[in-house]
Amino acid sequence: MFVSGPDLTTEIVDRKPAPELTTPSPGRSRHNGGMSSVPQRSALARARVGGPADPGSGDTDLRLYREKFRRRLPADLLELRGPAEGVVEPQATVVWSGLRAFDLGNERQRMSLYRTVLAEGMREDLCALLNRDLLLRLWPTLRILVSTTVRGVWEEAFPELRALADLPAVRRRPHEGAAVPSPPARTGPYSPRRT
Repeated sequence: MFVSGPDLTTEIVDRKPAPELTTPSPGRSRHNGGMSSVPQRSALARARVGGPADPGSGDTDLRLYREKFRRRLPADLLELRGPAEGVVEPQATVVWSGLRAFDLGNERQRMSLYRTVLAEGMREDLCALLNRDLLLRLWPTLRILVSTTVRGVWEEAFPELRALADLPAVRRRPHEGAAVPSPPARTGPYSPRRT
């Protein structure tokens, strides 16, 4: 197609958008070079659900993904010498958005910190931010909050964590540990009588 003007003749050609402008497929992002942020299913698993059985590629992806976490592990849980109390402020390379300071006295913040460090921290971060005794105490609940890959890698490397896997996750009442105010005294026809 041509567009012409007084002194201008230009050919407009239908083109596909440049590769960097295309919309990534689900599960992929421009920020990671188009690689999936989660491991792909193995060829066997894809074949079971009717997907294409591309021999080897899914297994390789999963092995590489697991290896990424395996390389970060300390040699022994005794290397985890992080604080057991107080407020922890991880580096931006570990926690880059949201809450930046975590009070270890607050159960939700403590779980959030440990979950994030296990998923995002490098070996130095793990050793500096995680406490061995606290990790062992939190593991029965924490193991269900982290990805199956992180859980599998940690439990394979450390038998003491695997031994805790069979313990039930700690369920806490909504106000456990918090001072719960007494309800106001009821008055009226449905109030209990005081004698």
